[in-house]
This record gives sequence, C-alpha cells and structure tokens, in this order.
Amino acid sequence: MPTSSRWPLLFTQSENLPSRTRSADTPITQQKGVLTYHQRKHTGETPYACTLCPKKYALHEYLKVHIRKHKGETPYECGECPKKFADKAALSRHLRVHTGEKPYSCFHCGKCFSQSNSVKVHIQTVHFKEPTPYKSKMRRKPKDNNMDLAIIS
Repeated sequence: MPTSSRWPLLFTQSENLPSRTRSADTPITQQKGVLTYHQRKHTGETPYACTLCPKKYALHEYLKVHIRKHKGETPYECGECPKKFADKAALSRHLRVHTGEKPYSCFHCGKCFSQSNSVKVHIQTVHFKEPTPYKSKMRRKPKDNNMDLAIIS
C-alpha cells in the first residue's frame, strides 16, 4: 500500500483494522458497497441528498443514518450505560470506553488509541509538531496585563 510523505503508514489492514471491514475469503474491493464508496471518494460524487438540509452522501446507508439524527432516532443502545446512538458504528466506538480496547497504534512510537482519528491527530501534533486541529471547548479568559485603564470624565 503506497503512503504519502505527509502521512506515513499508520497501521496495516491485516493487523489493526477492525475485522468487520474484511471477510476472510472476499477481497475488500469486492465487498458490497466498498468499491462504489471508494470510487466516489475519488470522483466526489454524492448522489444521495437529504431533503431536510443541504448535506449529500456517497452511500444511501450514510443518508439513512443522517436522517435518523434529524428525527432523533437512536435505535442502538449501549448495554453498559444509558447512552443510545443513531448508527451501529458510533455504538461500536463507544463500547471501547467500557472495554478499554485500543486497536489503533502510532507507527512512530507505538502509543495506542481507541479511535483511528486520534492516531492521526497524535501524529500531527506530537511527531510533526503541528498545532492541534481542535479548539478547547472551554473559553479561556484573556490574560490580564496588569494595565489599569483610567476613566476620563
């Protein structure tokens, strides 16, 4: 698998990708929808449009999940806590909170993560020394420069 100079190989398919993405006998490009989705990633084609907002999707399944969010439907329940989710993938990611599973590891230092995007952010901010792509949810107070302002009347 070729890698770009900006993004070195983060993990290998056979070792660290979740098993649900591959079956033992079927190449990943022949599985239902995978090749179509892959091709649409290159072309930018998004034929499935939401009727409630401007969002468009490459796969019908993604549109169905999106519409559930508009309707507030959360059919996937966690068996460990009261959280509910609109799609199965979100539930699977959440379950790692309870199991402690961290299937994604950094190619550079071996640090493990529960989500693949966390590896990418880690590599950007730690190994490539780029600023963090996320802003803090808490607003910071401006620094007090110990300057007193005189009120002129």
